[in-house]
Amino acid sequence: MTTGMPRARKVLNTNRSRFRTPSAEMSRFPRGSPLKRWTSKIDVFSKDIILVPVHCNLNHWCMAIIHLKNKTIFYYDSLGDPSDIALDVLQNYIIAESLDKRKVQYDMSGFRIENVIECQRLVLHLALV
Repeated sequence: MTTGMPRARKVLNTNRSRFRTPSAEMSRFPRGSPLKRWTSKIDVFSKDIILVPVHCNLNHWCMAIIHLKNKTIFYYDSLGDPSDIALDVLQNYIIAESLDKRKVQYDMSGFRIENVIECQRLVLHLALV
């Protein structure tokens, strides 16, 4: 029976697993990485969207959104500080997660990966996803 309601999106909110500003060392994901604990019991690839709050330099919060279905990774910072390192860490996380859980290399080709520094775009994006 169809109710006419739109299908709910599959969203993983990592709010309980926030991480601090990523560093270059984090991008390699060694065995036992704390980031692996995020999804020890969750198949992230069954989700459309992964929300990742990022505590930046202990003075403000940023938001990263990995949208697997639309093949995008966006990093939003209202203070206008782009973080290519955060984007690299998130991209490498998806690849490492796929290798760990699915035993196959995740195809990142076609992904749009960018820093977004306008807060208004974050609000608009969240309203549309």
